[in-house]
Amino acid sequence: MKVWKTFFNDVEAEEAWINEMAAKGLNLVGTNKVGPPPYHFVEGEPGEWTYRVEFLPAEAQRPAGRRYLEFMTEAGVETVWARGPKALFRKRAADGPFELHSDLDSRIAHFRRVRRWMLWMAVPTMLSLAAMATMLIGPQVDPVLTRATIAVLVIGIPGTALGAIEVVRESRRISSLKAQRVLHE
Repeated sequence: MKVWKTFFNDVEAEEAWINEMAAKGLNLVGTNKVGPPPYHFVEGEPGEWTYRVEFLPAEAQRPAGRRYLEFMTEAGVETVWARGPKALFRKRAADGPFELHSDLDSRIAHFRRVRRWMLWMAVPTMLSLAAMATMLIGPQVDPVLTRATIAVLVIGIPGTALGAIEVVRESRRISSLKAQRVLHE
């Protein structure tokens, strides 16, 4: 079964939703290789798997990313998919709790990777949108190009705003975790 859903890199919401689906007996087995996912589920036992979403220390194709994926396999964790800096893992629930970040420092590092990725995506998008906006201000050359530019701006501005919101959210998570760390020291 294919399900289309977008999380705009909200790792916790995506992970919670996938685990809710698993609790209903719908086990994630993959997504599209390119483009936004439809999530591919197969029916299984309810609660059979626990899923975790991770932004890798290095892209999956790079040696450090591959070593991390190999380490996860050796630890008894299956990689459902790994694309770019993001991966989705699963482990049988019967094997016990499955946490990727059990200490504050590793959680802080993880959310920094998420924030860095969001910034990496947002800055070029903002620059592109600014360039397109200047095209609208300048002399009008081609009405088709003008309409296309307006369409991209209508789509891109909300997307950039969502990216900025996510960067702020990740920064707040990091600050909260740092405050917890200070309390525990």
